[in-house]
Amino acid sequence: YRQKRLREGAFENFEGTVDYIDAERGVVRVIVTIFGRSTPLDIEYWQIEKV
Repeated sequence: YRQKRLREGAFENFEGTVDYIDAERGVVRVIVTIFGRSTPLDIEYWQIEKV
């Protein structure tokens, strides 16, 4: 999947890679590197944008 930027929240402006899309719930799992570790974040569609 493609790189995305988080638009809002505690991780605003972090960039990550889409790992999973749950269309039924309107949620996207984005893998973000935080403190050198890959961390999955489940966020809503509107909270991400293309890089």
